Amino acid sequence: MKLKLKSAVKILKSQKWIERIKENKEVFVVAGMVIFFSIIVYLSEVLDIPHYFFGFPRTPVNRGEALFLIILIILIGSTTIIIIKRIIGERRKYLDILRESEEKFRSLFENMPGAYYRTDKDGNLIMINPEGAKLFGYNSPEDILGKNISHHLYFASEDRKKYLEELEKNNGNLRDFELILKKKDGSPLIISDTSHYYYDEKGNIAGVE
Repeated sequence: MKLKLKSAVKILKSQKWIERIKENKEVFVVAGMVIFFSIIVYLSEVLDIPHYFFGFPRTPVNRGEALFLIILIILIGSTTIIIIKRIIGERRKYLDILRESEEKFRSLFENMPGAYYRTDKDGNLIMINPEGAKLFGYNSPEDILGKNISHHLYFASEDRKKYLEELEKNNGNLRDFELILKKKDGSPLIISDTSHYYYDEKGNIAGVE
């Protein structure tokens, strides 16, 4: 039993080290380069490796120059590591903020009253909150996502064209616009719709929400 526990502890420690290396891989790369170049300088200047392995003329041992170069490499490497660690810390902080914001948005979206939806430019439903799905008689958003709303949510599919024309006339914004939609069972659902265009990063109309 004790042996198993010791093995489990060792495995956990190994996993933690692996995770730490993955999170700080840039730091370990720089540290490795510092060690590598320090060894190269030591071999070149102190042991005169170029003479023994490549036949270059023997050069007098200059320990002072070698020490200076090694210290310089260590200083540059240390400074680089500090900068990288700071960047990693900032990146981790921003990722945490982003993750927290996403969780807050998801919580608000899933619990907001009324129906919130988003379609792409072809009218396919790409987002709807649980309350909206329930309003149309569906058990969950997954049951309705991907459907074309002119065929599945409009009581009369031609009303979708009229709605888009009205949206365009009003510069991409409609408020309290009455629509007759339909539930999953085909029964009519009269709603007051407030919606607008949303745009992609290039400023083109991406759909309606």
